[in-house]
Amino acid sequence: MFAVGMLVIPLVLVVEVAYTPPMWVHIALWFPLPALLIGALLRPFKGVMFALQFQTKAQEARLDEDDGPKDRPGGDDS
Repeated sequence: MFAVGMLVIPLVLVVEVAYTPPMWVHIALWFPLPALLIGALLRPFKGVMFALQFQTKAQEARLDEDDGPKDRPGGDDS
C-alpha cells in the first residue's frame, strides 16, 4: 500500500493542479485506481517477501519451553 500511495498521490496532485476537475472525477478516478494497483501488485510483492525469507533462512521468533531461562520466577524448581 505504501508503494501504491507513492505512485498515486503525486498523480492526484498533478491532476488537481493541472486540470482542477470536479470532485466526482476525483472520486471516479482515485478510488478504483489504488484498489486495482494494490490487487495487481499483491502477488509479486508477496512472492518477493517469501523469497527474501527463504534466502535469509528466516525462522519464527518462538520461545519453546526448554529454550527459556532456567531461573525464571515462579518456576517448578522451587
